[in-house]
Parts: sequence; C-alpha cells; structure tokens
Amino acid sequence: MMLPTALAFAVAASVAALNTKAKVPPPSHVYVEEVAITPVADKSNRACLALAMFTEARSEGVAGMAAVSEVVINRWHSNTWPSTVCSVVRQDSQFLGVEGWTAAKAERRNQEAWEEALAIADLALAGAKLTPKECRGAVFFNQSSRAKGMTPLCRIGAHHFYN
Repeated sequence: MMLPTALAFAVAASVAALNTKAKVPPPSHVYVEEVAITPVADKSNRACLALAMFTEARSEGVAGMAAVSEVVINRWHSNTWPSTVCSVVRQDSQFLGVEGWTAAKAERRNQEAWEEALAIADLALAGAKLTPKECRGAVFFNQSSRAKGMTPLCRIGAHHFYN
C-alpha cells in the first residue's frame, strides 16, 4: 500500500495526467492538506467509503477515487444527507455501483486498487483534502457533462463533479 505522502503526490499527478489526456485545462491549484493520520476508529465507515470509491472510480485511478471520496465526505458532513458514511453510500439510487459488492470481493477483483481505496479512505476520514480546489464542495458526480441546470465544478477523467 502507498504511504499517505506518496499517495497524495500520486493523486495530484494523476489529476494532472487525466485532465491533460481529456484536454481539460489543468486545475489552478492542487492542494494536499497536512493531516495527522491516525487509525480509523469506525472500520465500517472506512470500508463503505473505500467500496464507493472502488466501485465508482477505480478505472480513474487514485485521482478519481479521491474525488468520489470528497463527494461522500461532503454529503456526510451536510445536514441534507444521512449521518454516517455507510448511510450516504447505501442511500437509494445514489452509489449504485456498491450493490452486491463486499470488501472481500473488491480485494479479489483488484487488490492494488482496493488497497489504494483504503489508503484514500484513511486520508479522507482524517480530514485530508486530496482533490483540486475547483472540486471542493462537490456533492454530485456523473459521467456526463449534462446535469440539468448544473454547471460542473471540475472534471477528473470521465467524471464531472457538481455542488
């Protein structure tokens, strides 16, 4: 598993590479907040967050998974959404990719991506901001730039992020 500092730099590099490939202007600022990483007390929140990232964005690499974690964390911290990470992830018609998945199944499918998702979950749950400044505050994402009445905050790979 990547060390948190190495993972943070990998996220920043991955965002830049994905945006260059997709001909999207680079983010004006990629910021990785320094945080003290401590073991996550609530293992179920960690697993749910990692599962959402893994099922929704593992093909986007660490940058895409980190952006999905930002959406889940933003919802969790809002009064509008459920009060636990697992409740946010399992809410009807939201993170459809998690249906039928378990941590064991994810690890068997792609151990490296699963370990990256767990490392990102640890950072996100500790308060690290791993996404470009433009993506901060996102509570929705999709793979189409057409979300009725919404303007994307940013794009990472094939995903567009909105607030």
